[in-house]
Amino acid sequence: MTLTAIIEESLRARLARTGAEPRTRVRLTTTGHGGLLPGIDLDDSASLLDVMDGVE
Repeated sequence: MTLTAIIEESLRARLARTGAEPRTRVRLTTTGHGGLLPGIDLDDSASLLDVMDGVE
């Protein structure tokens, strides 16, 4: 059995029994202000990688 098949089977089993358990709300605390830096385009992965690598 491949690792992918094991993961898929486990995920299906977990999702099938999720309805029986109450869901817990999680509130994530974020920091920072103003959103993205100027010139950052999340739709352009190549330029985003360049920014993350420090390429001007």
